[in-house]
Amino acid sequence: MSSASIVDDFEPRSPVAGLEDPEDPEIDSEDEYYNVSQEILHDEINPSRPPSPAPSLHDEADEPIDEEEDSAPVSPFVLRTRRLRAVLDDLPDEEVVTKLSRVLDENGLDVALFLETLCWGRECAVQNPRIRYARTAFSCSDELPLILKRCLKPPRWNSSMRKKRAKGGRAVLPSVVVEACLDMMHDEMREIGPLLTTETATDVRASTLTGFTFVELHKSMLQRAPTLVAIMNGLYKKRSFSYGFDVLHALGLTMAMGHTWISDAVRRMSKMSSAELADLVTKHPWILTYDNVVILFKVFSQRLDNLQKLNSGTAATVYFNPKAKPLPPSANAELKARRAGNLNNPMTGAELWKLMGDSEKQLRPFYIHTLLDFLLNSAEFDLENYPFADHQLLMPLERSVNQPEASYSDHEQLITEWLKQLRLMDSAITKDIGLNRLEAMAEKAYREHASSAALNSMDQAKASERDERQQLHTQFARDILPYLTLVRAIKRGDVGLLEALLPTFLARFIGGGNNNYAYETLELINGLKKDWPPAVADFVRQNCWLLTFTGRSESFLSFDQAQEHNTKDIKVTYKPQGPSGGWKCMQVLHPAIPTIRRTTDFIDHAFNTLTRSKRHTAPKKEQDIQKLLERLLGVHSNRRGRQLDKEDRSEDYIANGVQSMVSGSILETWKKNRTYERNTTPGEQSDESVCSDTDSNNDTEL
Repeated sequence: MSSASIVDDFEPRSPVAGLEDPEDPEIDSEDEYYNVSQEILHDEINPSRPPSPAPSLHDEADEPIDEEEDSAPVSPFVLRTRRLRAVLDDLPDEEVVTKLSRVLDENGLDVALFLETLCWGRECAVQNPRIRYARTAFSCSDELPLILKRCLKPPRWNSSMRKKRAKGGRAVLPSVVVEACLDMMHDEMREIGPLLTTETATDVRASTLTGFTFVELHKSMLQRAPTLVAIMNGLYKKRSFSYGFDVLHALGLTMAMGHTWISDAVRRMSKMSSAELADLVTKHPWILTYDNVVILFKVFSQRLDNLQKLNSGTAATVYFNPKAKPLPPSANAELKARRAGNLNNPMTGAELWKLMGDSEKQLRPFYIHTLLDFLLNSAEFDLENYPFADHQLLMPLERSVNQPEASYSDHEQLITEWLKQLRLMDSAITKDIGLNRLEAMAEKAYREHASSAALNSMDQAKASERDERQQLHTQFARDILPYLTLVRAIKRGDVGLLEALLPTFLARFIGGGNNNYAYETLELINGLKKDWPPAVADFVRQNCWLLTFTGRSESFLSFDQAQEHNTKDIKVTYKPQGPSGGWKCMQVLHPAIPTIRRTTDFIDHAFNTLTRSKRHTAPKKEQDIQKLLERLLGVHSNRRGRQLDKEDRSEDYIANGVQSMVSGSILETWKKNRTYERNTTPGEQSDESVCSDTDSNNDTEL
């Protein structure tokens, strides 16, 4: 008996009048199932229709699946199967068993041979349109997934008997399921391949490595490869990393990044960064800093010919600010002209003295603000640590009055009465209460305990009335305020405040004998005030003093500090190890460090990884502060005749610097160094540099 007759015999007949089997639509092949027109759906099936000229057998190459299958309407095959199932469900169980037994007994086929023949097992069954229709209905039916699940795990029809579950197809189906799952994941991997690959020309660029989010990437992968992502999510939740990596290796999702692969990536990063640097210097203003680096090249097995070496070198960094306004084309000519015109007319002592007075007026509010900030952040103003929080509640009573509280005017009179009983309505108390009083108190504290005027008045007092200890601490407060203001100005990027501090530090450098720093500060002040055109001076203020890595408030730092950050990465964070970690390796590695750093920070931020040494808690300082307060108690109160030992006294470097700047020889020496004759004869070479290759980079064996 043919397979077609088997199908015909098993089709149930409707026992209900008026319920007939639906007509079979004419479908040429199973590929037309998802793209069938309404006209074809209503045509009668023609069993004598010849087969399609190009039959598709089960051993042919896989064809791509239509993308629109998921959004297609419900198939007529599914609707027909559902109607037949409804009819079958209405039959008694005995009749269902009888029909099934008759099919198994009369056709000479068992279920295995029947399904094998139906499902592309024989060419004749593949080409027969009636069998093709039945096969399509079976393939897209709701029952097929249930059949496979029951074969893998047969249900217990009577769970109360606690009998062993039937074995079903667990001996043969798991390998088929695993193979199908692997094939599906391989297809999904090919599907997400374009999503996870980049162009070779830009794959190691920082913008490529950090220009995405893992959340969006996960969403895209979930849409294109749901099975693969589900398995990876399951491996992550199991927390069995060893087995998880075994599965990922088996799927080909991971690879061991060897030294050659890493070296090639770093080399291409370095080459690309160098090319970008050469291109940027032609488009934007740039600043270059460099500093000495001392690197210890370690060896793990020291021998006479293999010793540890301490080597010196120089590291450089180039900074770009794309928003910086370029200098006008005439800036260089104007700079030369102004320098030539002011060569013999630099800043004088009188001009510097006037500049110090102007800067003092500008700095005074910042000094007072620093004092207020220090006082308001002290323990006495810390409301969270209120010293009487654990004390018993006090509830004193005021005198009662013969006054009702029936109206608003009554309340006003009562409030006035309560304040009078508290003695808060006296004119002496209400005379001056507010922010101006707080500012006046801070102004008084600065004037009497942290200013040069206070030190001058103490110097003019008689020796018997002078308190040297109070004078020493007043001098310390006066000297520390510029440094606290300097730190504040740098962190907040206030270049105007930095410029106002220059005369103060000039006087300190001169008074302390730091002539090199004094000459550098004089050159800077003279350039800002005389030698440089306004465009050049503004460019220096805005682009050559401070920078920020993040753009956040209080994140600015000097260029020297930024160079130290890079030096740390060169010497510590990204220092190459091993026998090949010499200067040639570092010359390739160092241009790639900014890209590596940005990628590392991106990964740390994306995965919130545990990092070390980025944040730390300071040890408790309450005991230290308490001890210091005990020692400093009463230092600002005057005790006549109190003297210090000779070794405890300190020079007033600012006063000495101002005196030398006005009447000393420091300015004459600086002017002479600016105007001495220089050798401009072509062809003559200067003396050998002290930093020549023969001297500066000798290895020091340890």
